[in-house]
Amino acid sequence: VGGLIVPWVAWLFNALLYLVGAALGGGDARFKLAWVCAVNVYIIAGISSVANYAILMMRGVDSITSVTDLFTLPSFAMIVHEPVKLAAFLYGYNVAYLWLYVVAFIALQRVMKLSTGAAIVTVAVQSLCVASLTMLSVR
Repeated sequence: VGGLIVPWVAWLFNALLYLVGAALGGGDARFKLAWVCAVNVYIIAGISSVANYAILMMRGVDSITSVTDLFTLPSFAMIVHEPVKLAAFLYGYNVAYLWLYVVAFIALQRVMKLSTGAAIVTVAVQSLCVASLTMLSVR
């Protein structure tokens, strides 16, 4: 059920974030453009989830001893292991999500006609939201 609901929530959240960024940054603030950007950028998040789960399956269940063992993609979380909340926040900056942020930046500039500065700020807010949600998902 989560696989059907989570993408729609993420698309809507990102589309609204892009829409607000375009409205405040002087871009082309139309919901359909924001939706297109959000859905296409989410493809990268889906690929990263599949890669993460594939690595977890190859490692096996016995290799998971803590929450940080679930973070398999290379990220800044590799620098720290404790506290777990910090590691989870830093995992929001893994290689796949860094790629996602670059693609989102380009999409905001090309599709929604944002200036470089406005696109950077919008993607920075998006990255902080993703990292914060990742942090809030662990105990």
